[in-house]
This record gives sequence, structure tokens and C-alpha cells, in this order.
Amino acid sequence: MSPARRPGAVLVGLAGLSLLTGCGQQIGALLYISGAYQKTVDKQVDAPKGSRLAILVDYASPDQANPIFARTLQSHFERLLVEKEVDIEVVPFGDAMRLRGRNKDFDEWPVSRVGRELDADYVMCVRVTNLRLQKTPDVPLLEPSLTARMKVIAVDAPEASARVWPAEERDGEFSVHRPALEYSIPDDVDREAIKLARGLAWHIARPFFKHDPEEKPPLE
Repeated sequence: MSPARRPGAVLVGLAGLSLLTGCGQQIGALLYISGAYQKTVDKQVDAPKGSRLAILVDYASPDQANPIFARTLQSHFERLLVEKEVDIEVVPFGDAMRLRGRNKDFDEWPVSRVGRELDADYVMCVRVTNLRLQKTPDVPLLEPSLTARMKVIAVDAPEASARVWPAEERDGEFSVHRPALEYSIPDDVDREAIKLARGLAWHIARPFFKHDPEEKPPLE
């Protein structure tokens, strides 16, 4: 019996065939289908089906807090999970807001306590390190951008092993940049806040499902 052919050898043969025959497009398509060009990453947050996830958004600069941004971030995150058929229940946005409003020392609570109060199995902490939505001084120009960090914590796990994702801090750091535009009315700021939130939601949702790490975020 002849030994099984190795995928690498087959792919090299296909690539050579494309050079000899000139059928680059057809062979390229075959290479893609065979997996040569596919670099997918399995979901990195492997939460059991039906798990409850709470989302906490805070800001390094309190004056940058933006409720439109925070609400859109969660709603679009939820939409992406539904599209990818991720069976996770997200704690309603209002529940976390009310809990924060009722407790003056909320920001001092450990994440595990917040999760238990919200009856959540996991907490996703989103730290917005910079949200730029102000117009440039003396020039009616907006240059929207943000930087943020995200981590997912298992509520009932020991503190030393509670972080589910990311394993490396840098993997949870994201940035979103929008084209500069001329500022005309206050609604411009709200629209850009929504678009920035959608951009960040795309980044923070990806660890919850299988994805292509080289895929670019959709343009708005």
C-alpha cells in the first residue's frame, strides 16, 4: 500500500502545476478551498452554553464617559453573538447601570462581586483608555478614535486563575480609528460614538467564536 500523501506535498504540487499550466486563478481557488490560505482561530472564550455574561465599561478619564457609546457597544456585541450563533446570555445593559447607580462604592468592588450581584457566570471588563470625540481646538474637525483593553473573568474561579481571556495582556488591547470629518452639529459626535462602539464590538466579540485573525473590520 502506498503511503498517505501529506497535505503539504499536495499543495506544493498544486502550486507548481499553476506555474506550468498558467491556471493561476483556478489553482489558487483550489489552494484556498484546501485550507492553504485559511488561518482560522478557534473561539478563545469557551463558555458553556447558556452561560450569563455581564459587560462592564469604564473609562480611564471619567470626562470621556459616553452612554451612547457604552449602550451601542453592548447592543452590537450581542448582535454579533446572535449572528455567529453563540449561545451566551448577556446581562441587560440596564441591570449593570442600575447596580452601579445604587452603590456609591461600586467602582471599588472586585469583579467577582459584580458578577455575583448580576447573577453572571462571566464578566467582560472593557477599559476605555482613550475615547477621542472632541473637535480639534479652533478647527471644526473631528478625528474620532479610541483605545481600549478587554478581559473576561470567570466569576466563581479562584482569583489566581479567574481570567479566561486573554492569556497575554497585549492580546486584549484594541484601537479603532475613524476618518476625520468636518464638525457641523452635535449629532455628528453621537454618530461617530456609535461607529466607534461598533468597531470595538467587532474586536471584543471575536474571542467568542471561530474567526480569521487576518480579517479586517467592516467599514462604515
